Amino acid sequence: MMDSIVVDWNANTLCDKLTGAHGATWNGVAIPAGFDFIEVLMAAYRRIRRRLSMAPALSGNLTTGDMVLVMPTNWAQCLLDCYTCWSLCVGSFTETRESRLFRDSLNGGMFGGGEIKLDGFTIPIIPYEWSMINGVTRADAYLLTGKVGSQKLIQGQYNDLSKAVGNMIAADYTDGGRLLTWINQDQTCVQREVEMQPRLLAWAPWAQARFIDLRCATPGGALSPDPWDTSFYPECSFSVAECPDRYPAR
Repeated sequence: MMDSIVVDWNANTLCDKLTGAHGATWNGVAIPAGFDFIEVLMAAYRRIRRRLSMAPALSGNLTTGDMVLVMPTNWAQCLLDCYTCWSLCVGSFTETRESRLFRDSLNGGMFGGGEIKLDGFTIPIIPYEWSMINGVTRADAYLLTGKVGSQKLIQGQYNDLSKAVGNMIAADYTDGGRLLTWINQDQTCVQREVEMQPRLLAWAPWAQARFIDLRCATPGGALSPDPWDTSFYPECSFSVAECPDRYPAR
């Protein structure tokens, strides 16, 4: 078993302690009611830190940026709002000058998406929309450990597409097989196509966590540049138009 952490938050909000983790699961096991999302995120962080301490090759100290939160922009804002209340509120959220100043202090960070601290360790947020938004108010997020000191735990690579050349028309590859090009022709219409297949290789899946079905509702809703999202901005602003098929039947 790769033993990564997968939390299904079951469309609960991020900071309501009354409903908390209603119906939520951790690797398929029910999470007891009464925990809000920040507390579950903290538990995942502590589990990963504990596992790292058991690996002699990963005994180096984590620095800011080695571990990050990846989530859509709107959900990052919801998380920072909830983290503010989790840090300062007693009972229900109350707007105070102290809370507003604290909330403003969370903006920016290493990657521009804000940052939080868990057990005193700063975790920057990377705002990312593509294939993360699952509906008007629901999305996924990831807690990723990219490296510990000089030891990489996540590494980018490309699939080698050089062997596909022999089965395609006018095909060629560049950059050692990272980019594949070929021609599609329909009568006198000729199109040059380019494909690449990037992927991430995780050397320590147990140092990664995925959070599914997080609920965030904001005035105006989410705004995404991903055309596959329901919150894709042209569809929010204009009536939807469907493009014709590229190659209509004759």
